[in-house]
Amino acid sequence: QINLRKTKVLIFNRTGRAFPNIKFLLGSEKIDTANSYCYLGLLLSSSGSFAPAKKQLALKARKAVFSIKSLIRSQISIRALLKIFDVCIKSIMLYGCEIWGKGYSNNNCPIETVHNRFCKNILGVHRNANNSACKAELGRLSLDTDMSVRLVKYWLRLRQLSTCTHPLQVDALLS
Repeated sequence: QINLRKTKVLIFNRTGRAFPNIKFLLGSEKIDTANSYCYLGLLLSSSGSFAPAKKQLALKARKAVFSIKSLIRSQISIRALLKIFDVCIKSIMLYGCEIWGKGYSNNNCPIETVHNRFCKNILGVHRNANNSACKAELGRLSLDTDMSVRLVKYWLRLRQLSTCTHPLQVDALLS
C-alpha cells in the first residue's frame, strides 16, 4: 500500500513554478505536489536546478567540518587532517556529483567554499587569504577536478553497460 503522507508529486519545469490547478489522485485520494523532494539524500527541485542540492550538501559538510574542528587545533599533522577531510567531508560534498555534475564557476561554488575554508583553517591564515595559494601550499587541487574525474568514470561505466539498462535508455532519450 502506498503511504500518501510520504508520497509527493514533483512537476519539473524551467521556472520552478507551482501549478495549483493540476491535481493528482490515487484512487480517490489527492496526492500533494511539492517544489522540492529529497530522494536518496539528494534534493531535487522542480526547476531542475541542482543548486539547492549543492547548498544542502555544503551545509552538511560544514557541520562535519565543525565536528572535527577540535582536531585542527590539536597536534595532528596536516597530512592526517587532509586525509580526514578527504574521507569524511569530501565524500559528503561530492555525493551524487556524477548526477548533478558541474555548473558553478569555482569561485562561487558552495562546496568549494567549504574546501577553501578548511584549507585556511589548517594553515591558520585569514579568511580573505588567496584560495589558490592556500590550496597550493597544501598540495590540493580544486574539488572541480575530483568532480570531473568522477563524471568521466561514471560515463565510462555507463558505456560498458548493456543497451537494455535504464541509465542507457535515459541517456538515449536525453541525447
